[in-house]
Amino acid sequence: MSLGLKTAAGALAVIVLGWFAYAHFDQAVDINLGLFELRNVPLPLVIYGSVIVGMLVMVAVGLRSDMRVREVLKNDAEEAGVFSSSSSSVQSDT
Repeated sequence: MSLGLKTAAGALAVIVLGWFAYAHFDQAVDINLGLFELRNVPLPLVIYGSVIVGMLVMVAVGLRSDMRVREVLKNDAEEAGVFSSSSSSVQSDT
């Protein structure tokens, strides 16, 4: 996928999301969070906020697993002699 096509797709996505927010900003919803209730929250704010909170939750959940995989891959590479943390590729002239 070329850079121009990626840029055009990103611009189109931003335009569509902006249009959705503009077209539905007058629609308000009530959110009951158990302990308190938020009234008259604009619908696009609820939708986009939910997406961002979902992304943050997925990063938090996947971070621990990702770090374990990185450690396993690093150990495997060290055993194979591909990567060694004790040797340095940069040597000083002193």
